[in-house]
Amino acid sequence: MNVRRLAFAACLALGASPAGATDAAPVPDAALAQLQDRVIEISKRVTPSVVHVEAIVKVNDRRNEVTGSGVIASSDGRILTNHHVVEKAEKVTSRCRA
Repeated sequence: MNVRRLAFAACLALGASPAGATDAAPVPDAALAQLQDRVIEISKRVTPSVVHVEAIVKVNDRRNEVTGSGVIASSDGRILTNHHVVEKAEKVTSRCRA
């Protein structure tokens, strides 16, 4: 299963709902346990695609290290991370867990 499908499955498992949806009924304990098991399984499956991102940014003639996380989003190694992690970066490196 590719990363996008797993991410979509994670959203579904976490109970993502359309914007503005409110007044949800209480969820039984068995359903919460099943949801927890699904989240744990999805987390285990996507963990190998999670990377640590480090960037060197220059702010007011000073260099600072910024860190964050990302996910390998394609088979050719493209990494998806937050913009603020790499914004104004002079150098970006990433490491896989394994």
